[in-house]
Amino acid sequence: MVETLLDSYSETNYSTVDVVSVAAGQTFTTLNVAAKYKLTSAKFYLKLYSGTTYNLTAEVYTHSLTWGSNGIPTGTALAISNAITTGVTGDLALVTFTFTSTNQIYLSKNTHYCALIRFNSGDASIGSGKDTSAPSHSGNNFAWVSGGE
Repeated sequence: MVETLLDSYSETNYSTVDVVSVAAGQTFTTLNVAAKYKLTSAKFYLKLYSGTTYNLTAEVYTHSLTWGSNGIPTGTALAISNAITTGVTGDLALVTFTFTSTNQIYLSKNTHYCALIRFNSGDASIGSGKDTSAPSHSGNNFAWVSGGE
């Protein structure tokens, strides 16, 4: 199976790193083509600030509100990745989250979604790189800082 990159934003564009209190993410859109794409993985630019234990998942949601301005996830997760409990280091690096089995959903063409990294448990402080200087991605980022949705 050939993997296809559907949407991306270079990690070299980051200007700050925010601590992931509950969840943080980015809106994305799929290509306007006839092909169906199965979600197999997502990557986030992460850093371990302190602590040693963590349980992180990547989740994909339906997009709501205004694309590129105040877009946020809505409803229940369409897909949840396998948990990551190792591999995040003290240096910013792309961390891959894998979707397996029923979480390998098919994404609809020309559709907006929200992808997020969720801090489920642990004593660690995890940072996520984001661009606040002059973002050129047409979507927007978002964060949940307490309580979740």
